[in-house]
Formats: sequence, C-alpha cells, structure tokens
Amino acid sequence: MSALTDAIKSRGHWRMSVRPTEFVRERCEYGELEPLIRQLVIQVGGWSFPPLLRSQDVGRGRDWVGVSSDRDVHKEVWRLFQSGQFAYLGGFWMDWDNGLRSERAPRPPRELLGVEDVLRQLTVFFLFASSLVLSAVGSESVVVRVGAHGLAGRVLWIESPDVHDFDDILGRPKADIEEYVDEKRYSRSELSADAAGMARRWAAAIYERCGWQPADASLEDMQSKMLRFIR
Repeated sequence: MSALTDAIKSRGHWRMSVRPTEFVRERCEYGELEPLIRQLVIQVGGWSFPPLLRSQDVGRGRDWVGVSSDRDVHKEVWRLFQSGQFAYLGGFWMDWDNGLRSERAPRPPRELLGVEDVLRQLTVFFLFASSLVLSAVGSESVVVRVGAHGLAGRVLWIESPDVHDFDDILGRPKADIEEYVDEKRYSRSELSADAAGMARRWAAAIYERCGWQPADASLEDMQSKMLRFIR
C-alpha cells in the first residue's frame, strides 16, 4: 500500500486488470517491459492510458514495471508484469475536482457519475487490452476484470453541455450498489476484434445499475466522437 493508493481507494475509483488464462511467469525479458508499454499506450488528446512518466520515474519490481501518477485530479497506479498481467487503479477524476460547477451538475462531484467518463475509461482500457493480447506478453485467451467502486448514491451526469441526446437520464434513481465488479474470459481474436463493443457493453451494465438502459446505438455514437481523439 502507498499513500496514493490509499487516497484513490478513499473515493470513487476503478480497478481494472487483464491477465492470460494460463500463468507463465516470464512471457518476455524484463528489459522488454518498459519499451512494450510505451509502444502500446493509448493517447487521448493530452492524456494517455496508462499514464507514462519519464523513464527515471518508472517503478521497477522483481517482475514488473509500473507508474504511480498523481497529477491534480488524475490519480492513477498501474503495473505490467512479465507474466502478461496488467493491473490498474485509478480515481474518478470528478471526485477530486472541488471546483466543478455546472448548471447541469448541481450536486457535489462525489455524488455524480459521468456518463462520458465511464464510456471513455472503459474504451481506452479495452483498446489497450486488445493491443496487449497481440504483443509479446499476450496469450490465446485472457481474463478481464473491471470494478467500479464507490457508486452508492451517485447520479448519472453528462459533462458536455452540447450533448442533448441523453436528457432522459436526468432525475433517474441513484445507484444503490456500492460497487460493480465483473470478470469475463475472452479469446485473443474476440478482444482484438471487438474492443469498442466490449467497452460499450460493460458501460451499459454500469448505467443499468443507476437506473438507465441506453440503446447501444446511442452509446456507439458517443463513442465514435471519443474515438476521433484516441490513437
């Protein structure tokens, strides 16, 4: 445990991981890990997933490399192991933005769950995972686990003022569950072929726990706009 991980877990946060179904301790040489993660990182405008720092700031364990990143409202920790497992812990950014103000968001940040945030986070994670399974540490099948924690009492919110297709979520019931955690097994071909679709389905499962059942076409349209800024 570190002060940063404790802080992240004290508020709303994500726990995400992808690992090969068959454990092999060393799927690549240790020296390949950092170059590999830099090759696979997903760029989202001025943000990256997973977050990367200067080489001298990268943490190094016996069989892993990782980063602990605390940048204003963005608090994230990740590790990539030689076994091919990737583990990520990240805070809900709005929970750390005390200056968040909007007519469409009259509640305190820690009472909100951003619709776009959920879909964006899951999209970059699944895109990253789809590249990871095709890399030197990939395998024929993987187990994906995603957890959204600290949900109880939150109301869905659209952060972009120019989005009008989701007004039906306003005034919907709050999330009653504290967390939503699920785990699924995918083949390499499934994950690499349908990462965006998987992200939408996992996002929909979280929205449903907040009392909203979106049409996949609506989520696909929102996601397509996000993908313009993702590379």
